[in-house]
Amino acid sequence: MDKITQLHNLINQSQNIVFLTGAGVSTPSGITDFETIYSQRFMGFETIDIMTSGFLDEYPDVFWKFIKKYFSQSVEPNSCHKYISLLQQNKNVTVITQNIDNLHQKAGTKNVIELHGTFQKWHCSSCHQNYNFKEVLENDSLLCPFDYGIIRPNAVFYNEEISRLTIYNAQRSVENADTLIVAGTSLQTELPVYLIKKFVGKNLVVINRNHVKLDTTINLEINDDIKTVFDKLTFLNESKTENIIEFK
Repeated sequence: MDKITQLHNLINQSQNIVFLTGAGVSTPSGITDFETIYSQRFMGFETIDIMTSGFLDEYPDVFWKFIKKYFSQSVEPNSCHKYISLLQQNKNVTVITQNIDNLHQKAGTKNVIELHGTFQKWHCSSCHQNYNFKEVLENDSLLCPFDYGIIRPNAVFYNEEISRLTIYNAQRSVENADTLIVAGTSLQTELPVYLIKKFVGKNLVVINRNHVKLDTTINLEINDDIKTVFDKLTFLNESKTENIIEFK
């Protein structure tokens, strides 16, 4: 039995499932991952410096142009997002994501914990007027038209801390799960590793193109393309449904 079929059977036997997702889940939709972005320069600046709150305050025009270049493309959920959403029909599913693209919600997943916030919602730092991303992109700058305050994304910047409430909610979800599926992340930051260590359930699954080192037991590791894995999971799930209908 191949590993993807093993995962399919494991998911069928689970009831409380948590997905911990990283950039690799969204790249099949056409989104550039931050590791690639950080390896480049933009308008003479290191991109890792651009993704800080201080940079936005000092160079809002550069930040706005940076966002338009890398995050303004129209993208749709891929088979991974869609598969996770479909599991909600008969499973308790929670997604803890490091991504800020809103694709899990766009696919229909209800219970999503965004560790780094989102770029889909923005607000004026002065008058607190709310904006959606489309409204921000339609503006000529990141200055609020009401009071000229800087419009900021509802996201956690590189130099900022994730809220305690977000960490608490994520940790509680992991602790209550019988299966934790880590997908599309190389686990280079501390929080995802911390959350994995809090898992006390039965099945820890890691899906990533490259091997991921963890100081804990991995029950099933699949080193393959994310889209390939979830395309097959979707096929196996649809085949199961068809067989039930035929049996009836």
